[in-house]
Amino acid sequence: MKRVRNDRKLKTKRNEIIIWLLVIVLAVVLALIFYSASKPKTSTSVLAEVNGIKIVQDDLNEIALTVPASLRANFSAAELLEQAINFEIIRQEAAKIGVTITDDEVEKNIDGLLSSVGLTKDDLKKSIAAQNIAWNTLFNAYKKQLLSYKFLNATILKNITVTEEQIKEIYNQYSKQINASYEDVKDDINRTILSMKSQEFLGRLLEQKRKEYNIVRYVHGS
Repeated sequence: MKRVRNDRKLKTKRNEIIIWLLVIVLAVVLALIFYSASKPKTSTSVLAEVNGIKIVQDDLNEIALTVPASLRANFSAAELLEQAINFEIIRQEAAKIGVTITDDEVEKNIDGLLSSVGLTKDDLKKSIAAQNIAWNTLFNAYKKQLLSYKFLNATILKNITVTEEQIKEIYNQYSKQINASYEDVKDDINRTILSMKSQEFLGRLLEQKRKEYNIVRYVHGS
């Protein structure tokens, strides 16, 4: 009986990993997902507009999917809407410099990730269906993740450097908690520093663009 319970726990954990493996490309883009203006909108309730581009409930659903289930209760609809506004701003900024992503790119990335863990697309679809998540919602969320990464890579990340001294400083500060050799964790520390610096740069960019963009919010939709 105990073994059955453990098997169920492992299966549940495996399902969670499948979804978040696809949704989370890098920690730095955990919350940086971009709304695709070209995709059809099934909801008629307009929640906001950014330079004339409408944001609807479908967009908030996709954003919510990128937040770990254990944290979703901490996000209000208003906060998700503000995230959607941020994402649309950056999508438009990405378009200005020619950064786009196709459905074929998304499919290839999904297939590659699934293959790396020995799973198929059918496995994934069954997993998300069991959690009442539509395939299009997950697909669009992941597409936004990939676009966000491409934009960050083309703008912010290429201008950020992390020195060996900075990595060693973090390691020395937390070596007791890390409990691993410097060589084993230096790449992880490097990615963490890049993530923190990227979020800082991106925060400043969004603050500036929010002042320049025409943003309209509809409290009850329209």
